[in-house]
Amino acid sequence: MEKDPLLLVFGISTIFFTLLMIFTTLKNKVIFARVNLLLLIISLLAFVVTYIGVTNKFAKVKPPSEDRKNSIAHNFQTEGNPSKIIEPPKERDASETIESLKEQDVFETIEPLTAPKLTLQDLQIGPLNTGLTSLDVQELIGRPPDETYISNENRFTSSWGGRIIAGEREENSGIISLMYADNQLNYQTPRGIKIGDSIEDVHKAYGYKKSRNNIVGYYQMLSETDIAYISFATSNGLVIAIYIRHELR
Repeated sequence: MEKDPLLLVFGISTIFFTLLMIFTTLKNKVIFARVNLLLLIISLLAFVVTYIGVTNKFAKVKPPSEDRKNSIAHNFQTEGNPSKIIEPPKERDASETIESLKEQDVFETIEPLTAPKLTLQDLQIGPLNTGLTSLDVQELIGRPPDETYISNENRFTSSWGGRIIAGEREENSGIISLMYADNQLNYQTPRGIKIGDSIEDVHKAYGYKKSRNNIVGYYQMLSETDIAYISFATSNGLVIAIYIRHELR
């Protein structure tokens, strides 16, 4: 235990008053002896109180070596229990990717654009665009849709073999979303991207964006109520589907 200055002072004063009391008693100086006795008692009490306080203070302090041991033990436990390795998502087939692309909401990829701003002219693939109706698409590709149904977004949806899917608010009211995955028609976007192109080609045409779940998406607020959106589904680094959407709030 380290020495405390107060402990040393009260210890010396206690010894001093003890000797002084003995001396005055031997000299028959009763008054001085009583005064010295009182001072001796005060000094002794101060000494005891100081000693108790110093003892408690040092008892609460952990030795540096103990803190170091605890730190080393903590580090060892942390290294001995590493985080689980997160495996990358498994590659999905084209149909699953297309389905998730079709249902993807326009607000999911809210990131700053690193490409030229999208315009309404970008919302087209070959002769197909969001201003057409399902009847217009039927005339352009030469055959009626394989199925029509109401989607979970309460839209009238026409599907041509799952390779071209058009969505309208009501039947023949005008397409607001169009998914294209038909590499036989060989249509391309106004910036030259078509089915089978690489993701690097997409980046060159639209700017670099991170891929999320094998989908690269771009959007642009045309006005407070007008949103242009285009995204590319990829598999093994190649475009397998193109999705365009014109959202009106």
